[in-house]
Amino acid sequence: CSSDLVHAKSMDGLGGHDAHKKAWSSEGIYGAWIRDSFKLVHSYNGTVFVHAGLAEKYAGYGVDRLNAAAKAALNKNDFDNPIFGGDGPVWTRLLINRAEYGRCEMVEASLKKLKMERMIVGHTPQRDQHVHSYCGGKLIAVDVGISKFMYGGLAAVEISQDPTTGETQLEEIVPNDIDKRSENELNKLEEKGGMDTDLLQEMLQTVSELEKENAAKKKRETSETAAAIAKALHREKNKKQKSHDDTKNEEL
Repeated sequence: CSSDLVHAKSMDGLGGHDAHKKAWSSEGIYGAWIRDSFKLVHSYNGTVFVHAGLAEKYAGYGVDRLNAAAKAALNKNDFDNPIFGGDGPVWTRLLINRAEYGRCEMVEASLKKLKMERMIVGHTPQRDQHVHSYCGGKLIAVDVGISKFMYGGLAAVEISQDPTTGETQLEEIVPNDIDKRSENELNKLEEKGGMDTDLLQEMLQTVSELEKENAAKKKRETSETAAAIAKALHREKNKKQKSHDDTKNEEL
């Protein structure tokens, strides 16, 4: 657990940097527990739960293999393992960032590999402190910035089953007395540097990728159109040439 990602007050609450590092080591109270019982991915009744998101290349491993690989890497303190990388299940924000733009192919491909109906993820804070559903309910974002150092939001997803139809139902649960911050307060938080800079950077990266994809798509479409025009022109030339040849033959 990198100290760069931990608020100073949380660090102090464990007795400072050294105590914090020890607590999360393989012999520490939290580190030992994580290494013993940690599951990278959990699936139940058509729903897959993962911290950040599951891209298709990781979904292809399947839940059991992913969990085994993560546990092996943790026990070796192999934090450079790709499974903990920027596009992996612990860090990626590409699925949500794309889904916000209506791009659901990554989510759908992963769910198809896993044979699951929906994916529930955290990691990407929802600014309005509400649970959000994307891609027709296939991707559910439940990070509402619960930490007081983020937004202080309180919300959860309740998953139940209709006793009559057996259909899975998802409902957002929000305390009645929750103190919601206004847009103005959130802007003030940004000005103070309270926003997740990594999140903003990844959002910019996603926008850049989408722009490149759209440009490439437009280029392909333009090329295809030009090819179709050239083909039609060639056909017309052939027709005219054939008509000219037929006329000459008749004259002869």
